[in-house]
Amino acid sequence: MLTEFMQEMDGLKTADLNKSNKVVVVGATNRPQDLDDAVLRRLPRRVLVDLPGLAEREKILAQYLRGENVDPSVSLNRLAKRTIDFSGSDLKHLVFSAALAAFKDTVPNLWKAVDEGVDPDTAPQRVLKAHNFEHALKEITASCASNMDGVHALRSWGGSLGKAV
Repeated sequence: MLTEFMQEMDGLKTADLNKSNKVVVVGATNRPQDLDDAVLRRLPRRVLVDLPGLAEREKILAQYLRGENVDPSVSLNRLAKRTIDFSGSDLKHLVFSAALAAFKDTVPNLWKAVDEGVDPDTAPQRVLKAHNFEHALKEITASCASNMDGVHALRSWGGSLGKAV
């Protein structure tokens, strides 16, 4: 399979049709250090997409919380500072866990309102509060924290051969 891939890559560079159509090949891997040198030679640009920094984590959290009813006690900046080494996926799970905790807080009031004859659509809505995120932070941890050696290897590879973003 490796030989076939390399032949196809070589064919992309030499075919006249491809020169005028500007073909772009994008590959992705979690283990670039395991790639064959011949493959790396055929892929001239390398970009390390690292874990999000503080500002990026704050933006990711804001994106996942868009449209949610968030209590003013929740500081996205403080939350972002507490989620070092979290990936975008980890942040998604954190928000989901906090939302689930907020829903569990809301259910008793919702049932009480329904029992009192209140229309469920006008009953108290779920609000994500700081304590919901505290609960979520106990449940959700950085997925790469258990494999920091792998993260360091990726950063080392990216620093020596590629460009970090």
